[in-house]
Amino acid sequence: MTDVNAIAKASVEVRDMIAAWAMARADGAPVPFKRDFDPIAIPRLLPHIWIYRFDPELDDFVCRLAGERINLAWGAVSLRGQRFRDIVGVKNHASALRRWLDVIQTPLVQYGMQEDPLGGTNHAERLVLPMASEGGTVDYTIGLSLYERRQTDHKLTPPVWDNVHRIACAELDADFLARLKR
Repeated sequence: MTDVNAIAKASVEVRDMIAAWAMARADGAPVPFKRDFDPIAIPRLLPHIWIYRFDPELDDFVCRLAGERINLAWGAVSLRGQRFRDIVGVKNHASALRRWLDVIQTPLVQYGMQEDPLGGTNHAERLVLPMASEGGTVDYTIGLSLYERRQTDHKLTPPVWDNVHRIACAELDADFLARLKR
């Protein structure tokens, strides 16, 4: 796993999302239940938040919610109900699916940042966090994506980035959360 300090350079939005997610966890639980996470607690981030659930029958994630900036970035009126494969594309699906399965199976936090490939000031950040269903199965991902560009041109913004940090949820202790509030 990656050193928990890897997120130190993340935007305040990413740090606020992790803090809100962590606060929804029950004492000692590595992952919150979906029912306990309230995105309304971070209203300014709502346009950038999305939720997917893994469907074992489809062997894929299905979008349950996507904020307006997410829909816009991916060129859709609404991503809700779409399969992950259809969003990231068949070429990128296996690699992206493997990463997201790690998020729910380990469980872990995945954070990535991509610099502008054209050398400008545009960049993107993506945070993927696990959540559990009512029965305790960790099968949801909730995330925050901050995009400066549309995500439909995969040459400019590939769905699977190289600069990705993975942090086991078990490593996200009180000291880590205190460092997020810098």
